[in-house]
Amino acid sequence: MNIWNRLPLLRILLPFILGISLSLTFNFIVNIGESIIVGFALILIFFSLIYKRFIRNYKYRWVFGLCVNVFLIIYGLKITNDYKEVNCKSDFSHFRSKQDTVIATIIDPVLERSNSFKVLLSFNAVKKNNEFIPVTGRAMTYFVKDSVAAQLKYGDRLILVAGFSEVKAPQNPEEFNYKKYLSMQSVFSQGYVKSGYWELLSSNNGNWFKLQALKIRNTFLQIFEENNIIGEEFAVSSALILGYTDKIDADLISVYQGTGALHILSVSGMHVGIIFIVLNFILSNLEKSKFGKIIKPIILVLMIWFYAAITGFSPAVNRAAAMITFVIIGQSFNRYTNIYNTISASAVFLLLLNPLLLANIGFQLSYIAVIGIVLLQKRIYSCWVPNTWLMNQIWLIISVSLAAQISTLPLTLYYFHQFPNYFLLSNIIIVPLSNFIIYSGVALLIFSPIAFISGYIAQILVYLVYGLNQSIRFIESLPLSLTEGVNISLIETCLFYLIIIITGYYLYSKRKWAFFFAFMLVIIMITSISYRQIGVDKQKKILVYHVNKSTAIDFISGRNHVFISDSLLLSNEKALNMQIKNNWNNLQLKPPLIIGCKEIKETKAANFYMIKRNFIQFYQKRIAWIAQDVNNLTSNSPIAVDYLIISGNINSKISDILNLYKPKIVIVDSSNSRWKSEKWEKECKEYNIPYFLVTKSGAYVCNL
Repeated sequence: MNIWNRLPLLRILLPFILGISLSLTFNFIVNIGESIIVGFALILIFFSLIYKRFIRNYKYRWVFGLCVNVFLIIYGLKITNDYKEVNCKSDFSHFRSKQDTVIATIIDPVLERSNSFKVLLSFNAVKKNNEFIPVTGRAMTYFVKDSVAAQLKYGDRLILVAGFSEVKAPQNPEEFNYKKYLSMQSVFSQGYVKSGYWELLSSNNGNWFKLQALKIRNTFLQIFEENNIIGEEFAVSSALILGYTDKIDADLISVYQGTGALHILSVSGMHVGIIFIVLNFILSNLEKSKFGKIIKPIILVLMIWFYAAITGFSPAVNRAAAMITFVIIGQSFNRYTNIYNTISASAVFLLLLNPLLLANIGFQLSYIAVIGIVLLQKRIYSCWVPNTWLMNQIWLIISVSLAAQISTLPLTLYYFHQFPNYFLLSNIIIVPLSNFIIYSGVALLIFSPIAFISGYIAQILVYLVYGLNQSIRFIESLPLSLTEGVNISLIETCLFYLIIIITGYYLYSKRKWAFFFAFMLVIIMITSISYRQIGVDKQKKILVYHVNKSTAIDFISGRNHVFISDSLLLSNEKALNMQIKNNWNNLQLKPPLIIGCKEIKETKAANFYMIKRNFIQFYQKRIAWIAQDVNNLTSNSPIAVDYLIISGNINSKISDILNLYKPKIVIVDSSNSRWKSEKWEKECKEYNIPYFLVTKSGAYVCNL
């Protein structure tokens, strides 16, 4: 039998994903009513039932298949468009103004930040012409941090007054696209709420199931704290067991990411699998009862999804919970379930609930890793038969890690531009340790009423987490632990996957054509990378970045660059990573020569630049950088410059500056206030001088 015919759910999934992808990538809008979709579906059903002889005729079978695939593509387009709330006429984004009075409900756990509380609101109504109009939509909202706002929680319904605006698009090249990230959660507005500008209307308005799950999670977190689990041990154990990641600091995340162990800090399929094993063991006696074969699957499915709710419904957890659900259902009916159909069924199920999940990196990596493990792990494992139990367990972990790493490597390089060189070593340590941590954590929660026992279990848990953290830090400190700055394009990512697939097929079938095809793909990919490398070596750029209240200027020559910035930005690692370093990785730059704004008075020179006081010579371009007032200074002959950059929120007028310089363009950087930038804009218009406001238009990029 043709293997393709044994995978009906995969055949459904692929055109369905294509429809969703078209909507997400090109924003296709399909205005098709539900009645037309239902009618099309009924026609297909009628076609399949009445014209069996027509379908069985091999010559015409493709007609029915084509109709089904077209239907699935259109349906994928439609539900994706419907899920984007901004396309709905009642979405709040069509009603917002500079200041709005709204009624909204908190629909996610409140996140505490250094100066605010981050809250996801779902709008219920907005006040227009002294009456409330029902609206839909969501907004990422920040409440001023005070003792009253600290009481906010999931399910609270509020009335508040705030100014909501559209989420800003990236202001710098390759900057993290927060607008796109939020749009994939149907969030198209953001706002800031001051103290005293909101009031609680009612509580417990959220989903009852989610409310109970969050209450239980908070109870479990309290149990950890009561058993003296604090600091990093609390942060890691609560993240690993309960999916609570609020207490993990950026440094710890960086260490785990650098060793390829970051996935362990988010609840995933492994965690759900362990919970399933524990629950299956606890409920094993139910099978002996009269209705046990019915009751047990129901309890298992409910408990698995309840655990998914407690851990926050992450894409990896949802995938694992959906897959286990289909396995449990299949086993309850004594039906054999093909693993590929199970994977496809879970993907279809989740995408029907939320088609925007397809753009989620966690969702993509989770499914690709599972597919890789299913396809490759047994073949890798069969390459060697260990003689001892311990070596067998180690080899098993290695085979799973290799399979997952091979399958996710292209996507990891495309998104994160780095590769953890010791991922095998870290996985050999973290997999068994994390298993023990999960079992210890579950045991602590079970025995928490018995203080004598829970105290000992808590100590064991602390030692295990401490050992895990120290092991990861040791691996991260090893030389050459991380390869950074790897950059591949989307086309090269697709080529990489084709090479892996065709090479795997060759190793399986030994077909010569597959070997030559894979070889040709490798040549094409190397050619593509080499062509880009030539462009990288020849690049010459001047960039004035948009970083709020900071100066950030790059002079790029090939892979080398000089970065001028102030101490405020240089000390803010988060801002550098999110707004600037992605562009450095994309341009494949070496670490920069950093010059602080206060060091600019010193003369510095190299083969492509010279800096002397407030003058910068970059190849043939002359730049004047004004960061101090130039009032009352005059010159008989203004100096001609190509670019004049204004920084530091100075008090000088454009007329004062023109007494000294004759620029071809004036660039006002983001260290200046908005009102001063707009004032200089008016003056530039008066003097008919080309200008560019970074605060208004984003980063200034000049390719020489």
